[in-house]
Amino acid sequence: MYDLTVILAIYNMQDHLARCLDSVLAQTRLETMRLRLLCIDDGSTDQTSKILAEYSTRHPWIEVHHKENGGVSSARNLGLDLVERSTYVTFLDPDDTWQPDYLEAVSRGMEAGKDTIFFNINLVDANGDLVKELEVCPEYRNLDAESARRRMILSKPASWTRVHRTELYEGNRFPVGRIYEDLALMPYVTSQSASIYYAPEYVYNYVIDVNNSIMNSSKSAIFDIYPALGYLWEKFGDSAPAYRDELQYLMLEHLGIGQPYRLLGYRQATAADYQRIIDTLRQCFGKRWRHNIYISQGVQKTNVNSKLSLVIPQVFLAFDLGALRIIPTLATVIRKIPRFS
Repeated sequence: MYDLTVILAIYNMQDHLARCLDSVLAQTRLETMRLRLLCIDDGSTDQTSKILAEYSTRHPWIEVHHKENGGVSSARNLGLDLVERSTYVTFLDPDDTWQPDYLEAVSRGMEAGKDTIFFNINLVDANGDLVKELEVCPEYRNLDAESARRRMILSKPASWTRVHRTELYEGNRFPVGRIYEDLALMPYVTSQSASIYYAPEYVYNYVIDVNNSIMNSSKSAIFDIYPALGYLWEKFGDSAPAYRDELQYLMLEHLGIGQPYRLLGYRQATAADYQRIIDTLRQCFGKRWRHNIYISQGVQKTNVNSKLSLVIPQVFLAFDLGALRIIPTLATVIRKIPRFS
């Protein structure tokens, strides 16, 4: 029986993989934790397979599974299919690393029998140098158990941001072939948690890749946000009304805030693309879509890593009054200025 299974989906990560694996081997609790690391090689064409073979030969609990390239969701889903006899499951991205006390921090929640375990995050640059410490939920200690559980549904949805009891993934898989796969699934899985433990340590090092960030994407894949949110809504199913405020906030943050920003970097964006945001919010929540309890509580000040978060309510009001219609024109003007071209 394993205490924890870690799923590592990998595609052409030869320059980062060894550092990631070494951070797992450097854990202070490695000798006392029954750990299984599932490395899913998603059809890599570089030296990834060779690196994995070297590590798995030395450490039998590091397992390597090869598959044809199908994207991160298909690789993670294969990992979930391979999980067996494990109390808990989590994920690790191959360009990120763990602090040496990661297992020490999450083991306290595991020993307490909690369904889900959260922790704080270090935002680091490509060299691993600290850029910013991210406290996932500063107000957690002041919330009752139910309010805290609902609040954590809204936290950063990346799969590696939490450790879940294995049975929470029964019947739950990532949607394949689209981006925003974490947003489409992780809030729902967290909603199924009966109990949560929140470790105060900053134990996960998340590499900020500004150049390749989806926030700067010019690809039409940014429109995958709509089916991702639809997938999430369907997962909640009959329980969606009970989670109306949480679902509404997730749509406000990822569609109402993130999507306009992404559209600014998409040269083919039209006025209709911006209007679609408001139309979707109104269709789901009526005319009072911007009056959300979590927005008024300022949750976005933690979730949205931008000064924009300070004026989100005012921005939403402007959007509701039609300000989105002028953004394409402004974007065109800005791009004509030499320093932005």
